[in-house]
Amino acid sequence: MSTNEDHIVRERRPVETLIPALNGSLELSEKQIKFLIHTIRDVNPEANDAEVEIRRRVLEVQSKAYKTYPYPCIRGFHYVKVPDKPMPLCSSTLAVAWVRICVTSSRLGIPLRPSSATTTHARSPSSMGTSLASRFVRSLNELRGRVKYVYAGSLFHLFDEGTQEAIARRLAVLLHVSEGNGPAVLFGRYVAQQEEGVIDDAMGRTRYAHSPASWGKLWEWVLGRNIRVRVDSGFPRFEKLRELKGGLWNPGRGTQMMWWSVWVG
Repeated sequence: MSTNEDHIVRERRPVETLIPALNGSLELSEKQIKFLIHTIRDVNPEANDAEVEIRRRVLEVQSKAYKTYPYPCIRGFHYVKVPDKPMPLCSSTLAVAWVRICVTSSRLGIPLRPSSATTTHARSPSSMGTSLASRFVRSLNELRGRVKYVYAGSLFHLFDEGTQEAIARRLAVLLHVSEGNGPAVLFGRYVAQQEEGVIDDAMGRTRYAHSPASWGKLWEWVLGRNIRVRVDSGFPRFEKLRELKGGLWNPGRGTQMMWWSVWVG
């Protein structure tokens, strides 16, 4: 863990021959289809072809995004799939999982209905907050010390160890922690290993996987000893089984998807 300047290494595009072809077989449950139809703003929920239009949009987004970001989560349609089971966190934290949907939708060009998008807010000390879906910030500096909840799913494991620490530092300064308002929370999903180390990546990328133990030490180091920190992490059995059942391409041999949360204050 660094003590001076940040160590930051940007992502490098994998060798083309190592990138798997797109999987166009989109399987959505009735629950997922209903959710998407009532979430994407310019699709008429009452139209007979609403489901067909949803599938067309999802495949179009996948094709466009995969050309630049050949991630397994894009290939496996993770960006539109609603979890069948809740994350192992408190209900107040689950309410802000909309951050993932709003941010992803903005980047990929999917407009959300205002009635859906306003579910998530960036909390500030002086107000209930501003909808992240209707007003995307120009810089994370605008959110320094103003955010109560941060979802960072499937993000850290794209980078090497030093860059992951640099990202953690930048997310930590966003948190609004004050007496009497309860802890601020960072949470998400992460491709981890039972023992920390470099990932045996299927596309030859340089990536690092923490273990649950080293992941906790990272956040304790980043946040320091002058504030109360609790780190919860683990490998839910249902997650491993669901990934295998779905036949998704393994993003790193010997890895597992880990749920985690960091409670601060």
